[in-house]
Amino acid sequence: MNTQQIFGKKFLRFFDKRLFRLRNSETSNRGDLPLKISSVFKRVMFGKDVFVSYPKSGRTWMRYVLRLSGVDMRYVHAGSGHGLPEIGEDFNGVNQSILSWKNVFMHRNPLDTAVSMYFETHFRSLHSSSERYSEKFNKLQNLNRLPPEQIEDFVLDSVWGIERVCKFNRDWLNFVQSTDRYRFHVISYEAANLHPEIEINNLLAFLGSRVKNIDEIVQKTKFDEMKKLESALSEPVGKLRLGMQVPGEPESMKVRKGKIGGYRDYLSDHIIEQCAKIASSYDFKV
Repeated sequence: MNTQQIFGKKFLRFFDKRLFRLRNSETSNRGDLPLKISSVFKRVMFGKDVFVSYPKSGRTWMRYVLRLSGVDMRYVHAGSGHGLPEIGEDFNGVNQSILSWKNVFMHRNPLDTAVSMYFETHFRSLHSSSERYSEKFNKLQNLNRLPPEQIEDFVLDSVWGIERVCKFNRDWLNFVQSTDRYRFHVISYEAANLHPEIEINNLLAFLGSRVKNIDEIVQKTKFDEMKKLESALSEPVGKLRLGMQVPGEPESMKVRKGKIGGYRDYLSDHIIEQCAKIASSYDFKV
């Protein structure tokens, strides 16, 4: 945490105490004015709200939802992304320095996440046609951390597979439940898939959005609609990075299947059982 953030948080506590006194005295008839001032101040001090997730947890979907809702956020994989600085690095726990005043944490079934990561890794981020491929490949080769070629080896690998997903999600969920320094909203891929109107409405309410056409946004961001949008693109474009990375290879699409429990289409019962034991040790189910 840098000096500006430390000073900001100390001043913020002082600022909120002052506003609390005002709200309960001379400004008690002014509605939520102090709260509005506080919200503006926090946004100035902390910058954009932050969306934290492990890769392939449904962020592209929610990012499209928020884009259509006019909500601008900073999206991070918190040390577990596929960019050159993060790829192949160890996960060292929650990094609070990336956080803002308001934060969203999204998670997904860890085995579905790991399987989806396999295709993201081999058909997109580490495919020979991807950006900075040579640099990423050389880095991983030097670290002796090239991803396993076979999907069943991949999901059991401690660097790339389900254990890494579980460590990430468990550390962040524990932090979210224990912190009183930051505001968090937690959303799961499965809950959003089951009740999109409710989950999207709750997310937007937390972020202070006053969008009223939630039903329209839900319709536009349905999986099939996003699939159509991506299918019309010949290569990854824009911030959403929609588009087929490998021509003629459906598994190289950003919006691939989105199926809950889809890992069963790729893994044997024996491998699923091993993954379930790993997930259980972190208090997750597959």
